[in-house]
Amino acid sequence: MRTVVRNSFARHSITAERVRVSVRTGQAITPGTTCTECGSQRFTTNRNGSTNGAWLYRFHVDDDQGSRQSGPIADGKLFCSRGCCETYIGRNFDETA
Repeated sequence: MRTVVRNSFARHSITAERVRVSVRTGQAITPGTTCTECGSQRFTTNRNGSTNGAWLYRFHVDDDQGSRQSGPIADGKLFCSRGCCETYIGRNFDETA
């Protein structure tokens, strides 16, 4: 997971986990889950320009006070970007909780 936002005042971090939602099998890509907000997917492209599969982000709050205040954002739903997740939950990650 990578850190998206660290809020020192609220003493929590928001991290993004990359979740694979479809895999390339031979010449076809098996369809997978899409973004909860906009319905799109993110694709990984190799050096040859071919697509290896799709992925989305799952955002998570890590609170300094322990696991009681930590957990997935938006019930663990998957999003293609930070912007889609912020639109879905109705607030920016930069705001204090």
